[in-house]
Amino acid sequence: MGKTPELGRRLLIASLQSAGMALVFAGVLMSGYAYYALRADLVETLQVQAGVTAHNSAAPILFKDAAAATETLSSLRAAPSVMCAVLLEITGSVLARYPPAPAYGDDREALCLESQGASGAASWEHKGLLYVSAPVTQAGRQVGRIVVGASMRPLLGRVGMYIAVSGLTAGIALLLAYVGVLRIRRDMDKTELELQRLVYVDPV
Repeated sequence: MGKTPELGRRLLIASLQSAGMALVFAGVLMSGYAYYALRADLVETLQVQAGVTAHNSAAPILFKDAAAATETLSSLRAAPSVMCAVLLEITGSVLARYPPAPAYGDDREALCLESQGASGAASWEHKGLLYVSAPVTQAGRQVGRIVVGASMRPLLGRVGMYIAVSGLTAGIALLLAYVGVLRIRRDMDKTELELQRLVYVDPV
């Protein structure tokens, strides 16, 4: 009677491949956008926190008051994502740290101090933390600088959740597309079989 129906099968495969590639591309694009949008929000939040803290740190730096500087930095405890901060004099020496040195149970202090080399950047990443730097000024003159580091885990967790939801949505969309194309394939198979029959059968 001829070959078994092929056109419907090829249409099904091509349709699913096209839909799958489109969904993957859209998912990657949207996940990338979500990452950079969330990162920009985190940078903006850190810059505000660093700017406010820097504004309140001018006097402690001028008077080299480490206790007052530490107290000023302690206001950062209201921001759960902030992992470390250092207040630097204009010479680059550390006047105060957050959390205070005795509270460090890991290498956060080392990480925050390590990151000082990128002071020329508005924001940068270093070993899993996102940093911002803000100048401390007095009467228009820079007297020091503050570096604030925040964990990127919440950000990455939100992006991971977004990717998971996008993947689930893509899977459901592919399933619905498969069902729809499968119906079309059945109709095309019937038509193809009928055409093949007519090739070999004389209607008369």
